[in-house]
Amino acid sequence: MLRRPIDSERGATAIIVASAMLVLLGFAAFAVDISAARNEQRLDQSAVDAAVLAVGVEFVLGGSAQDAVDEILEYVDTNLVQPVPKSDWASCADDQPLDETAADLGLDPPTRCISFGHETTRRFARLRVRLPDRETQTTFGRVLGVEALETSAVAEIEIAPTLEVDLFPAGLPADTESGDTVCLPTATEPSADPAEHCPSVSDIALAFDPGGCNAASITDAMRDGFTQVLGRYAGDERFLCGPNQEPFENTVVGLTEFSVSSLEEGLVEGRLRAPGNGAVVAGDPIDNTPLWTFISPSIATGPCFDARSGPESIDDPAQVPALEAARADMRACLANPPSELFTPTIYESPRLVLVPLLDGDGHILGFAPAYLDSIWTRFDPATDTCDPVFDMDEAEGWCRHDPGRRGTSSQKATSASLIVLSCDALPKTGILGSEKCKTVTDGSGREFTVFFDFALSG
Repeated sequence: MLRRPIDSERGATAIIVASAMLVLLGFAAFAVDISAARNEQRLDQSAVDAAVLAVGVEFVLGGSAQDAVDEILEYVDTNLVQPVPKSDWASCADDQPLDETAADLGLDPPTRCISFGHETTRRFARLRVRLPDRETQTTFGRVLGVEALETSAVAEIEIAPTLEVDLFPAGLPADTESGDTVCLPTATEPSADPAEHCPSVSDIALAFDPGGCNAASITDAMRDGFTQVLGRYAGDERFLCGPNQEPFENTVVGLTEFSVSSLEEGLVEGRLRAPGNGAVVAGDPIDNTPLWTFISPSIATGPCFDARSGPESIDDPAQVPALEAARADMRACLANPPSELFTPTIYESPRLVLVPLLDGDGHILGFAPAYLDSIWTRFDPATDTCDPVFDMDEAEGWCRHDPGRRGTSSQKATSASLIVLSCDALPKTGILGSEKCKTVTDGSGREFTVFFDFALSG
């Protein structure tokens, strides 16, 4: 009878292999759970990315902070298999929130996982969402003592103007069209002094004071523009610079005429000051660049081409007809301008401004680009006339400076004008974001094409 020594190791390998296989199979099975959790994390991230972008657009176009929170919750629940209970949002904590959370603002739910970031000159410049922790139940991980795997996702966007042209404190009627000339008056009705009301210009722009938004007076806002980002009216009325400031105000109040001091200090001495350009108003040298100098060289025919051939500046009364002809061609060009009419250098001009378009109730329907054009002054009392290169009316006693006229007026500005530009005429180059123009509808169903002055990034 054969006997094996009791210290024989035969069969030990099988036991070791079996034990190792059990562990290996356990980890292999756990990998399936990990894969499921990673898939859940991808879904979480996609949902929160889509939510923050979609809500950012709605937020800018008229929604309040509470509207934004409501939309985020609804959008997340729509795009996830399992909705997120409000209680999870309420108990959620974000270790890197922005300046103010929904809880800080007293919103519902009072979550710290939805937050808003501010900048020095504008509130609600950023939006951040952290999805509450999600649990993916394991199937095989339980064998290793892991009951569930947690996932989450974070998305953050910045809401910014699409180009460095700040808003100008002048409200225009919503039906203002490209090529229209609009007056910045110092008297809202024609007065005994026509120089206060842009002679021959019938449409007027009214001033509004943005001081409550970023501590700027009308004068400061004319000089620098103001950077409080404004939203288009979408039925949720919020007053510009109101006592309970919501983001993206879209209704202006207190419309009035401009003052001589705001035109002189804000427009002439401030915004347009540019030594060496050959034009002086009340002792201040100003930018003297005609609009047609920005027309693209690719424009080959029609009144736009004719305008581009106009003089850049004149200093002799004999040259006035050439400049007036170029101004007439420019007006004809702007009545039906081609797309991309201007070169990107127009964005560098201090005369280019963005102005809100208002309905009859002061709601901001959108924004239109405009070019600061003529400046009216009274006659020089010492000579009882104007610089010979300026336009003038001897009977009414006013002088008018147009861009391109080299000359001097000792008197302060008493009114000025804007030429409204088509959104399509501005170049895409130099604008942040893919969109430049939007079609919007007012309360009566009328459509307007406006400048889309916001971009979302993140």
